[in-house]
Amino acid sequence: MFLAVNQSLHNSKRRRDEQASCSQPSPERTDSTTQLVANMTATATTTTTTSLGHKCESCQHIQQPQQEPQPQQGNDEPPCRCDCNCINKPSSMQMPMALPMVRTSLVLVYIYLGALTLMLATLAMLFYTHSQAAQESPTLSTLLNQRAFHAQFHSELLRSEQVLRTMVTQIMERDYPMDMSTTTVQPSSLGLSVVRNERKLNDNFLSHLPNVKRIRRDIASSSPASMHADPLIEFFNPNHRKALEEQDTEIRKRTGLKGAAPGGDEWIYLNTYCRVPEKIITGFCKGTQDYCPPAPQGPQGAVGPKGPTGNPGLPGIPGPKGNRGDVGLPGAPGVDGVGQLGATGPRGPKGDAGGIGRAGLDGRDGVPGEPGLDGVPGRAGADGKNGLAGRDGKDGMHGKDGKDGMSITGPKGAQGPPGERGLKGIAGPRGRPGKPGTNGTPGIPGVNTWKMQYPNGSATSDLLIPPSITDLMSPNFRRSVIVEEGKTLNMSCSATGNPQPQIEWRRDDGRTINVNGIEMSSISGQFIKFTNITRHQMAAYTCHANNGIPPVANATFLVEVHFAPMISVYRQMIYAEYQSSATLECQVEAFPEAIRYWERAYDGKILDPSDKYRIESYPDGSFKTSMRLTIINLRKDDFGYYHCVARNELNATMVNFEIAPQDPNSETPYVGNNVKVYGQRPPESECPVCDQCPDPSLYQCKDSILNNFEIQPTGNLSYPGLPKRAKNCYLYAVGKPVFHKVVNEKFGSWLRDAAPRDIDREKTFVTNENDAYNLFEFSTRIQYRMNSVPRHKYEITEGFQGNAHVVYNGSFYYHQKNTDLVVKLDLTTSKKTTFQLPYAGVAAGNRLYATDHNYMDFNVDEVGLWVIYSTYDSNNTLVAKLDSETLRMQFNFNITLDHKQFGEMFIVCGNLYAIDSGTDKNTQIRYVVDLYKGKLLNANLPFSNPFSYTTTVGYNPLTVELYSWDKGNALTYPIRYNEHRLATDNM
Repeated sequence: MFLAVNQSLHNSKRRRDEQASCSQPSPERTDSTTQLVANMTATATTTTTTSLGHKCESCQHIQQPQQEPQPQQGNDEPPCRCDCNCINKPSSMQMPMALPMVRTSLVLVYIYLGALTLMLATLAMLFYTHSQAAQESPTLSTLLNQRAFHAQFHSELLRSEQVLRTMVTQIMERDYPMDMSTTTVQPSSLGLSVVRNERKLNDNFLSHLPNVKRIRRDIASSSPASMHADPLIEFFNPNHRKALEEQDTEIRKRTGLKGAAPGGDEWIYLNTYCRVPEKIITGFCKGTQDYCPPAPQGPQGAVGPKGPTGNPGLPGIPGPKGNRGDVGLPGAPGVDGVGQLGATGPRGPKGDAGGIGRAGLDGRDGVPGEPGLDGVPGRAGADGKNGLAGRDGKDGMHGKDGKDGMSITGPKGAQGPPGERGLKGIAGPRGRPGKPGTNGTPGIPGVNTWKMQYPNGSATSDLLIPPSITDLMSPNFRRSVIVEEGKTLNMSCSATGNPQPQIEWRRDDGRTINVNGIEMSSISGQFIKFTNITRHQMAAYTCHANNGIPPVANATFLVEVHFAPMISVYRQMIYAEYQSSATLECQVEAFPEAIRYWERAYDGKILDPSDKYRIESYPDGSFKTSMRLTIINLRKDDFGYYHCVARNELNATMVNFEIAPQDPNSETPYVGNNVKVYGQRPPESECPVCDQCPDPSLYQCKDSILNNFEIQPTGNLSYPGLPKRAKNCYLYAVGKPVFHKVVNEKFGSWLRDAAPRDIDREKTFVTNENDAYNLFEFSTRIQYRMNSVPRHKYEITEGFQGNAHVVYNGSFYYHQKNTDLVVKLDLTTSKKTTFQLPYAGVAAGNRLYATDHNYMDFNVDEVGLWVIYSTYDSNNTLVAKLDSETLRMQFNFNITLDHKQFGEMFIVCGNLYAIDSGTDKNTQIRYVVDLYKGKLLNANLPFSNPFSYTTTVGYNPLTVELYSWDKGNALTYPIRYNEHRLATDNM
């Protein structure tokens, strides 16, 4: 457009100069500029003639105005020769001013067009900013503001068009004046031949502009709506720029942000009165990358200064222990001694007989082997003669009266008189091998002695006897010694021999022995004493007795130092950004080994490994363990407090951690390597007071279980038989206990339904030691753990006995107090069903297991409901399989396992498992009875009692866990078993 206007003006000027040089008139003008001026003149002459000069009275010519003389238009007619001052005569100012005015008009056109271009660019920038803001938050208010901005933008364009039209019209009217007449002037009357170009004549913007002055738009005259329609662009008075920059500096100091623009951005100045945030310019530049070719790559900049050193990282994970080194080469043989072998001396007299040694301990009975194959039946022998009739036996004693109202067969009566001897039958299969006999009394141990002979042939009467450690039956043994941290420990090792043996103590791990703060590689003497013993002195110590006569005697003492958990942490305040990860780490020291877990503070939830929480543990030695919790993809509810908890039988220790949100624009404060310690610290070594012998109570000896296994019938009752089991499974692993809650009750219990409805799947049921008349229900395990109020309470009017109950299929099964009755309480309808267990012992001496608390132990597995109970006439273990609906007995076992020798029992997949002890921290499950096959199986499954007082253990097939109660601690043990599907397996 600019080039077209410029070209048209130059063409019209050139033609006027040519016409002025020649006086001949031109028939017509075809210049587009002239046509445009002609059209404007034709339109202008339609107005009234009052604005022109008056007519001359003599020649009737129109006179020129007095105020503003018009320049002469380029006509082909000669100038008028009349005496009046008409418009046909040239003005005195017209010709000299023609050429400068044309040049001035061109400069003004370019200046005005440049200002208009800058104005349109500013309006385009406002429109782009509003469009971006509307896309980011398309709310109702944003849509209304966008529509208002579009309307304002459209009106700005219209006003700019009118200003341009007015500007060009004024220039053309000033540079191209035309003759006016009182009547409508046609282009033909001016001598112009108009070419009808619709684009130039009708649609050109010059034909629509009104004769108005252009209004200047600046800071003072612009309306607020047009100047501040967008909060992301700011117009200001150029004189106030310094004040604005000072104000921005104060805002940055107060907020600590990068800039003073909205969102903490920096201002970018477009010109002297307009500025926008930096993100608007960068967004516009990024948008043009799709349409504009990339610029050539500039030279590489200089290397920037080195950044600050970052915070040290977390300690690395300890590497695995290295392999043991190769065995060294054997040494060179020693040099033979000098001298000749003397003659053999005469045989000495027989020595006196030694004293009788102490009897050794009975050996453990071996497990009976499986029955051998049946032998081939022998031939039937000849029938013998009939024997004489036997004498009638005496009448048996009357049996005890049975209990009234019960349909149970009484005990077996006395045996009747023998009948006549029958024919000899076929020989039966070979019976099981008998019980092995006990070991005999050990004989008198011999003594290896040597007689010393001198080189001159003489000999001494003294005998050389190798060393032996006293009060020991075997030359090499290991003894466990348990002591609490901070106490004093004395160990003695006495030995006999000739010459007198020398005693030397060493640590088995090769480290030095710390005694009273002094590190020594070995200690000589019969006694070794640790005053104020610490956890770092826990090790295996061996005393070696040597007098030069082989072999060397030795004895090993395994020292276990018990102490409460101690937790060490490096950082308790963790800063992290949203959607990032946070890692919490603590180091636990405890012995016996502690139960460790992570807990969320605000709801008490124990965290389990998942996609959200990554939990890791790394053992370091015998009593140290590093725990690490990583929380992934942090959300708002993940920020807060967390607990690292370690608990053993001595005490429990808990450490708080806090995860706080981090501002992306701030830096994480540096936290040094100062370690904070919580819990029991190791004591400092003290000087010894006196030498003492070790306390005999520190020694622990365990007796083996000596029983002859057999399954006997229970009375003369008949049973329908066991239900079929779909699978046969044997445990191969019992996991470490998982802590859930602790209360001050030794004989409480917590239960979960093994076959619940969907709405009851999370319910937890609890009984209290001091309340034998109520069963408490909690909606979830978390509610129970948070000490919330029970959701429901079921009243047991007659009371229950013990704490080995179960909840199964919506019913509570328990032992009614002071009776031999099994009771089923439907928790929905409160209906009760009772059943009397045959041969059940309910006296004080008939309690089950070594815990001596329960008479009946209820269990549930994949097969159904079981009851383990004691009888009144032996220590055998009775196991009854009951129908869970009617309590009708399906089968009853009388197993010759002395339940008093075990700590607890439980049933999984129809197999009875016996735990050796409920009070030893580390014990085993060694006996498994397959109740379907009637076999005793050997097992070696480690089991732990972390608080040394387990009073009940039960299996839950729904969660595949063992639920236990250990000194007020509610625990679960995950288990694993090998599963074998069976087609038929019933009694």
